[in-house]
Amino acid sequence: MQFFRDLSVKGKLLSLAVIAAIGLLFMVRSAYVSMEESKTDTDRMFTQNVRALYAIGNCRHAMRYMQGMMLIATSSNDPKRIKDVTAKYETGKKEIQTNWAAFEELAKNDPDMAESTGEAKKALDTYVKALD
Repeated sequence: MQFFRDLSVKGKLLSLAVIAAIGLLFMVRSAYVSMEESKTDTDRMFTQNVRALYAIGNCRHAMRYMQGMMLIATSSNDPKRIKDVTAKYETGKKEIQTNWAAFEELAKNDPDMAESTGEAKKALDTYVKALD
């Protein structure tokens, strides 16, 4: 540090400015990288995760709809009403298939979702078979 003492005041201020500029550059670069990662994560969240949750929510709604239609069909004695409710039940079943296909399409792009999709599909198929 002896050489620093031998520098003039101008030299000391210049070295301080250089060190501050280098530190500022590293800080700006770090902020830019963090902002880009944040943008990527946010884009992924809105383009995949939210849409996947929407598809799964619609599947859940369709399952509850199917359950309701099944309960109405089993408690009704009117053949016309049973036929109408059965048609609504099939509509719910188609809605599950459509929304599940949308979820699987989104899951292809995400390794974490793709890993658990197979097990969830088996459980969904088992549930729908039990309702049929």
